[in-house]
Amino acid sequence: MLIYQRAIDKTVGAGEGAAWWTEVQAELEAVIAAPTTSAAADIIASGIRSGKTSETRQRGLLGAFASTLQACSASRRKTRMATYEQIRSDVQAKHGVYVQNCWIAHVKELNGLTPRPATNRRSLDARVKSCPAEVRPIIEASMRRFDMI
Repeated sequence: MLIYQRAIDKTVGAGEGAAWWTEVQAELEAVIAAPTTSAAADIIASGIRSGKTSETRQRGLLGAFASTLQACSASRRKTRMATYEQIRSDVQAKHGVYVQNCWIAHVKELNGLTPRPATNRRSLDARVKSCPAEVRPIIEASMRRFDMI
């Protein structure tokens, strides 16, 4: 109850009753399980239209929802991909090794990332130039510095 009071509505108390708390739980679970942010907003709005959700609860839900979106957005920014040029420059500066784009693409594939197909790639099934084994850890270290892996 204290978490709900701090995050959503400071006016609620123990006198709300079990049925009210069950309703709140169902509403919060529906918002959390929504497949998109607009679907979650629609769930909150439908509670207001039906009269089930008070204006105070609506403001609290929307505020908590906005905070969650900001946290998710910050998390996504952290995992944004570095460009091949950034990785090449980082490896060159830290290790003095020049790496080819095809090596970076190979290391991305090995680490579960999906590289874009190169325009000059001969075949999507075959790799012409694999990354040398001694260069792979260097590229992976650079990718870790960019929070890619």
